[in-house]
Amino acid sequence: ECVEFANDTGNNFAKNIYKVFLGKVFYDSKQAKHALDIYNEQVTYFANQKLALGALLSWYFIAEATIITENPKNAIDIATQALDIAQNPRINNTFFIVQLKILLAKAYIEISDYETAKINIESALILAKKYNMNDLLSKIYLLYGKYYQDIGTIQSQNQNEYLKGAAKMYDKAMEIVVTQTRNNYLKEKI
Repeated sequence: ECVEFANDTGNNFAKNIYKVFLGKVFYDSKQAKHALDIYNEQVTYFANQKLALGALLSWYFIAEATIITENPKNAIDIATQALDIAQNPRINNTFFIVQLKILLAKAYIEISDYETAKINIESALILAKKYNMNDLLSKIYLLYGKYYQDIGTIQSQNQNEYLKGAAKMYDKAMEIVVTQTRNNYLKEKI
């Protein structure tokens, strides 16, 4: 219905953004391959039209789905290329820079590259704090908690410290959700 509405208004940008979100519906319905087909079609459209916002959104979702459909290393390649574009001085889209760094951190955690994951988490954290992106900040703390929790499952002399770090990060995420964003979706994830 959304795409039909966009077709009726003649707004090609809206129509194609709706198609990207249609892909997200398929992704959330555990149909990631079908979502990827839609995302790839849309990233081509947005790139041809030189519409950075639509292209970044599509690339973000492509990388997210690629973690599941292919492997985290392919997702890292895609997200890194999208990050380069988001950081281009002519575009400089801080929202997508943070989102892509979060996605990169998730992918690096998946392949147990904890050092690179931490670099991306901390970089995203600095930007989210600087620009008061509180919803993203709570997501970052949630991810930081997962990072510490994953490291804490590995036997080491610092295992207890990692698990305490995880609890501390989860608490920070919850504090932001409760006091600032009131984001019930994130609250349930914490």
